[in-house]
Amino acid sequence: MRPLEATEALIAAAGGLGGCDAAELQAEGSRLLAGMWGGAELMPGAARALRHLAASGVPLALATSSPAHSVAAKVARHPILTAKADGKADGMADGGGGGGVFEAVVTGDEVARGKPHPDCFLLAMERVLGKGADPRRVIVSVI
Repeated sequence: MRPLEATEALIAAAGGLGGCDAAELQAEGSRLLAGMWGGAELMPGAARALRHLAASGVPLALATSSPAHSVAAKVARHPILTAKADGKADGMADGGGGGGVFEAVVTGDEVARGKPHPDCFLLAMERVLGKGADPRRVIVSVI
């Protein structure tokens, strides 16, 4: 589900909110959230677990329905959450020196349908499997 679709569904579930415009509400919510993404912290142990898995040869992918600009803001303080230099996602590759662990990064901009559909996960698996990864050893991390 795309952000505007989610906003429309929330307005409908709330009984219309007195004729509130979904696009305006979604834009204002996005503006407010944009200022908060940079402060998001990793869960305790997340970076250590990702480094361990990557060092052990486990191929990792990040798949999210969020648009690329939101993902870039969310991971800006956490270089480990970026793609290796050859991972695909505009603005997400770390250039090889930032410590990214993901073989592939897929954002909502790259798929036709967002959550709850599995499109971003399937594309991430396709990208990792296209690099010869064993599907029994692939982890897809969602933010």
